[in-house]
Amino acid sequence: MRFLHHPLRLSSLIGLSSEWEEAFSQALTGPPEDRQLAIQPARLTEFMQKLRAAFDTASSAGEQPVLPTSGPVRFHVRAVVERVRPATPVLVQNEIYARARIRTAGQV
Repeated sequence: MRFLHHPLRLSSLIGLSSEWEEAFSQALTGPPEDRQLAIQPARLTEFMQKLRAAFDTASSAGEQPVLPTSGPVRFHVRAVVERVRPATPVLVQNEIYARARIRTAGQV
């Protein structure tokens, strides 16, 4: 399924920085079919605060951005994002239509 698929509609996203992408990736433990997220609580709290701030800023500007991430960490990022912003879509980058008009509204 592809999201942000209408090429004429301008959609916004908030990017996941390489720092956080790497932090989530390195915090995955266990066999590939049963990965668990083992990230320090203070680090997780920091992520949630930055996420909330970025999305609140975008929301106050009338944006409803999505959060693209890589496939291996999507499930785990989504589980964290649901705690703070349950309605926020967390997408794998290839779910965004290639011709979609997107605007970066911020970065976490």
